[in-house]
Amino acid sequence: MILDRNGNPIVAKPPETGDIATQVLVDGLIAASDLMPNPSKTLKTIGKIIDAFDQTLAQPDVAAASGNFHDGIKALSWDLSQSTEQGPRVAWLKEVLGKLDVTEACSSFVTAREYGYTICEVMWYKDGSKILPYAIVEKPRKWFRFDKSRRLRMITQKNPEGILIDEVYPRKFLLVQHRPTYLNPYGKGLLDIMYWYVQGLYSNFEWHLKFLEDDGADHWIAYVNKDAGQEYINTVHNAIATLRRRGVCVLYDGVRAEQRENKGRKSSSDVYKAFEEMVISKINKLWLGTDLSMQNNDVGARASSETGATIRGEALASGKKLAESAMNTLIRWILELNSAPGSDSELINFSLSKTALTTKEQAEIDKSYAEAAGGKVSDQLLIRRGYEPGDFDRTSPDTTSAKTATVFADGGGYGNGLSRLLDATEAAKKKP
Repeated sequence: MILDRNGNPIVAKPPETGDIATQVLVDGLIAASDLMPNPSKTLKTIGKIIDAFDQTLAQPDVAAASGNFHDGIKALSWDLSQSTEQGPRVAWLKEVLGKLDVTEACSSFVTAREYGYTICEVMWYKDGSKILPYAIVEKPRKWFRFDKSRRLRMITQKNPEGILIDEVYPRKFLLVQHRPTYLNPYGKGLLDIMYWYVQGLYSNFEWHLKFLEDDGADHWIAYVNKDAGQEYINTVHNAIATLRRRGVCVLYDGVRAEQRENKGRKSSSDVYKAFEEMVISKINKLWLGTDLSMQNNDVGARASSETGATIRGEALASGKKLAESAMNTLIRWILELNSAPGSDSELINFSLSKTALTTKEQAEIDKSYAEAAGGKVSDQLLIRRGYEPGDFDRTSPDTTSAKTATVFADGGGYGNGLSRLLDATEAAKKKP
């Protein structure tokens, strides 16, 4: 018992269980609508809806980086519950998801990284007593809004305040959000960050080329009589400026013009090339997490490409999380709607992973763990590294070639076979 200063027992008041600090409470009831506008400063400034970001995505450099990122997501392989024993429920779900275009669905989910959020509609069909999905379709964002309670609403002509889709259409729409906050359920998209930068490229392209031409051109000096008036000087100045731009002008008799080489300046084409590389570098950093793709023809290209792949893997992780979360929600819906085979204790988890062992560092880590555990390689690890069952014969070693990737053929455990792979990798790297 806790006593106050007067020796009386303090009775603890239980905390409120509801949500106290809400936007409705703070803003009051004077708002004309319960819908929350997108808090993007960009959209507020230009007075447009989120479709304005489509123009940003269409910019060639942004489109290339975005396409590269989506290709990276599509290149990942998916699986269910790789960390647990795969039972009949996992097998059944794999069969169900196998009828979907999971690769395209994951690509649709990660558009939330670019726009801040995305909404995909799940198309269901009845198969006897089962209700199963057959397609996942991304829908236009302008059809949806959040209210001040952060609930998603679909705006229709008959319902301008929106329909609460989770209540009216349960298990129908998958909402994917990128970096949402309490005050901003619309999330933070990369296109929002890039909008003004890309607009600057659109509007300042001709100006920048003109600036480079003027700045890189040779200088001209005109000599006039010291008693010349300002009007006369201005006329000569304009004539010399014309000469600098066009290579020809008309001067008064007695005016001497002299050309001075602009030393230390690069040509306009060289400067513009540097400017273009800077633009692509900034976009690649934002989308892919690296700009090392610009350096792969320089000295140390292999090191740059390996570093770039690692950083890009970290960038892909943000997209992977979005896609995995959405797919796990879909799996939960499927299990809620159907009597699935197997046990409810089966751990079902959708995951995306690379399909091959791509780095020496990963091989060394696997080798260390295997040697410490003293065990042979599991089929699950082989699958994680991109191999298929039967790729390696564990009973009859292949001794025909020391260069082939018969990593686990000796049947003597993980370490010895992987050592040969590492040695072969080092030998390949030293080849001219």
